[in-house]
Amino acid sequence: MAKFNGKKSPKLVASDKISPTPNAEPVDMAKALSGMQSTLIDIQQRLIKIENTKDTVEEIKCDIYEDNGLQQRVNRAVKVSTENESELNGLREENRALRDEIDLLRNVVIRMDRRMKDIATDVVHLRGRSMRDNILIHGFAQFPCEDLYKGVPDAIKKNLGVDHVKFAVIHRNGKPNVNGKPVTITGKLVDRNKKFEILKAQRMKKNERAQIPFYITAQEPEEVAEERKRLYNVSDRFRKENVITKVVKNQLVMPSGEIYKDKVQPVTNADILSISNEEYADLLKTNTVITECTERKENLFFGTAGAVKSEQEVNNVYKKACLHNDAASSNHRILVYRFRNNQSGKQFDGYHDDGEHGAGRRLLKFMKENDIEDTAIVISHWVGREHVGFERFQIMENVAKDAVRLLRDQGDEEMDSDSESDSNC
Repeated sequence: MAKFNGKKSPKLVASDKISPTPNAEPVDMAKALSGMQSTLIDIQQRLIKIENTKDTVEEIKCDIYEDNGLQQRVNRAVKVSTENESELNGLREENRALRDEIDLLRNVVIRMDRRMKDIATDVVHLRGRSMRDNILIHGFAQFPCEDLYKGVPDAIKKNLGVDHVKFAVIHRNGKPNVNGKPVTITGKLVDRNKKFEILKAQRMKKNERAQIPFYITAQEPEEVAEERKRLYNVSDRFRKENVITKVVKNQLVMPSGEIYKDKVQPVTNADILSISNEEYADLLKTNTVITECTERKENLFFGTAGAVKSEQEVNNVYKKACLHNDAASSNHRILVYRFRNNQSGKQFDGYHDDGEHGAGRRLLKFMKENDIEDTAIVISHWVGREHVGFERFQIMENVAKDAVRLLRDQGDEEMDSDSESDSNC
């Protein structure tokens, strides 16, 4: 044994021994049992969750794999989707084929429209050739049992000084008028050169301000006569600007020798069908108003109007009006416009009859008399079984009045809305 300072270690007595902690082992056992019990409960709960999860998995398996389960429904959905995709591809092909057919039909219609325009031009030309030897005599006194073959040449010689005038055919254009006004005479000259002599002599008498009891004009197709009147109207506008122009046949010749061409051209169905998608979208933004339809003896009339300040805006209103389904199928689409340029202050006006001869001139006169400016109006007219006669011009004026009223009302509403928004601000 180790020795301390050469002395033996003291012996422990009974009173010096360490006594153990009272009840130490029972406390440790209780804690251990409590921990084991908690662990068992936790294990039991986890086992329950596992059982529940197993049941859920079984239910999911049933939902997936049993009859009418998710797997079968997915398979059916895949099958239907595949079939739908096939049908969709088929529809796409059909749609592509239909689009190609529509494009083909549109091109055919464009070609037909242009051919019809060429045919109409040829017909007018042929009618003009058939009338080149003819003159019209207006206001020639009418008597019963008259001899026009003798009376008309004698009157021409007496009043105009043109001798040796002979007619191959000469006649009145209808029965006597109820109001006693002489019916116009149509005469086909044997010598065509006599027509120019007569017209020249009449022009000289007019310059001398001599009184003539009748008036003679060259017979022309109505289309040619109306176009010449329209060009004279344009020529008068240039004359006010000190620009001297000359009407030669159906053309207006400028001082430079160039042929005048309107910035606002007649719109045909071929032009409408040739409009691009971008231009179509821009035309839809053009602000216009449309009147109610007026019916008279199965003839239908309605008007489209828009505010304009330039030829381009007139073109936009004109084209948008022709885009309307009803206007596209109408017999006539008469355009008339009048506006003042803000920069130059010049007045611009014009019209296109579209075969309704005289309508454009009357509507432009109506706009001038009522001081209507900065407006373009398109009157669409369907011709019915019965002819309306001259009453149609009054109907067109009434439709134009309605269109202008609607356009002004729309402008007033926009001004009111703008003032309200300003007050709210």
